[in-house]
Formats: sequence, structure tokens, C-alpha cells
Amino acid sequence: MKKKKNENITPYLAIPFAFILGFALGILYYALSPNLQKSEYIEIREKGYEYINPLIDFETLQPTNREKIKDIERAIESYITERKQDKDITHISVYYKDLTTGAWIGVNEKEDFIPASLNKVPLMMALYKKEMKNPGFLQQKLTYQYSESFNGLYQQIEPIIYLEDGEEYTIDELINQLIVYSDNSILELLYSTLSNQEGQEIFDDLGVTNPYTYGTFEDSMSVKEYASFLRILYNASYLSKDLSSKALQLLTETSFDKGLKAGVPSDIKVANKFGERGMTNKDSEEIYQKHDCGIIYYNPNPYILCVMTRGADPKKLTESINKISAIVYKKVSK
Repeated sequence: MKKKKNENITPYLAIPFAFILGFALGILYYALSPNLQKSEYIEIREKGYEYINPLIDFETLQPTNREKIKDIERAIESYITERKQDKDITHISVYYKDLTTGAWIGVNEKEDFIPASLNKVPLMMALYKKEMKNPGFLQQKLTYQYSESFNGLYQQIEPIIYLEDGEEYTIDELINQLIVYSDNSILELLYSTLSNQEGQEIFDDLGVTNPYTYGTFEDSMSVKEYASFLRILYNASYLSKDLSSKALQLLTETSFDKGLKAGVPSDIKVANKFGERGMTNKDSEEIYQKHDCGIIYYNPNPYILCVMTRGADPKKLTESINKISAIVYKKVSK
């Protein structure tokens, strides 16, 4: 009888032992596997609705630790370190996001820059948003009047084509001119079709500071912040699918091809927008900013790449954008 009693006790002792061992191994595995740990993230939801709470953007707060993408980060950091030996380039910031997996990395991604003509993308989106609320808005006609001053917005890279002075154009046609040729001469005309609230809405929804809210030109946008406009266009989470597609197709037609586009094969589509700004510092030295941000439609891994630069030589700044684009493409296509 005693032997039978001992045989019945053994299984009951084994159960808690197995549970404790499994629990301990689980903790150890979790601790040694950082990819399994819960990521902190931010959800951005569109305001202004009473009964729904639409999600327009989702982003993990911390960059990825996946080895393949970390390899891209190391290559970018190595190039930036090398270029900083050249005093003509003082700052380079980069944001990269894999649009298939959502993984991203940034190099100096919190550095603030003047977005300059990059701000034409949120303007386009605000105008398209108004079309969603007021169908037919884009077909309204406005009279274009050429101004050499462009309200002080000098363009080093001038539009290849200007519109005809005194002619009427639809708002849709004006947006095409704004994006494809980055034409500053129609900015005021297009802004006049939006209320302050309509122009500000997209910045408020994304939690991004509008650089020109108070008529100032202070550094106020980072590569990571700006990339949010591209993310929500790609995901069609802010505009309708048709208008998101229309906006990105228009960006593939931009005339600036010396930055991101020059770093990838010509048969790969790139939906990009460049920005430039020149100004004099307190020591009476000319300082330039040159940026290029876009979506590179590499199959099967499309990605966002945003590069913002600052320095004394605009040509070298453009070259650095071109080179970083080539470095990233080489790593991704590998």
C-alpha cells in the first residue's frame, strides 16, 4: 500500500516543478529576445468627428534593432562622419522607413530644419482635403498673376515652366504647377483659397508644428516629423484613396532629379519633394539648407527616405543627398 501511495504523489510533485521551470525559461527567453518586448508606439487620430475616431498614423517611438536595417544605419552614419570633415557641410539628418515591415531608423532625426518648399506637400494635402469636403473645389478657376518678388521667396532652382500671366487656371492645375515645378509664384494664390483653420488642420492632426503659422522662418521641422506626411499619403489614411494616389503620382513627376532620384536606377519610380533655403548668419556668412524627401517604389520593398542638410555649399549638399540615396538603395536591393 505504501508503494502505491508514493507512486500517486510523484506526478503531483512534477507538475509544479515543470510549471516553475517553464516560467523561468520563458522569462529568460523574453529577456534575451529584445525583438519580442513590447514596443512603445504613438497613434495619431484625426480630430473633428463626433462618432468616429479615425486612425491616420501609427509609428513606433523607438527605431528598429533588426540587423539588416541597422546595417543601413551604420552605412549612413559612416558616410555622414566622413562628410563632416568637409566644413561646407555642417548638418545631415536622415530618416528611413521600410514600408513593408514598418521598421525605421533615424540618424540625427530630431534635428530641426527649415522645410522650405517641402511645405508645399501639406499645402497640397490641405487643398485635396477641402475637395473631399466640397466636391468641385479643385475645378474652381483663379486668375494667375506673375510676380518677380514671389513675396521674398527666392528660388535657386527655378521652375522650368511658368504659367501665363493674367490667365485663368483651375485650382487643380495650379497644384500641379506647385508640386511638379515647385513654383513659389502661386503660393499666395493657393493659400488664399484656404481659411487659417483649413491650412492648419493637417498640422494639428499630425501633431506637427506649422513652420509658417506666425509668418516666421525658424527651424521647426525634423526629418521624422516630415515623413509623417508621406506615411499617411502612402497609407491613404488622411485623404481618400483616389486623392492619395493622385498626390503621390504628382510627386513622381517633380522636376528635381539630382537628389533622391539620382541615387536609384532610372526605372524605379520616386515620389519626392525637395526644399531649399539660403540665409545669412550672424557672421554675414551664407548658409544653405537643401532637403529631399520621398517614397522610393523599389519592388518588393518600397521605402521612405528623407534627407535634410545644412552647410555653406548647396552643390555639396545636393551631392550628399544623392550619395545617401545610393547607399540606402544598395543596401535595400542587396
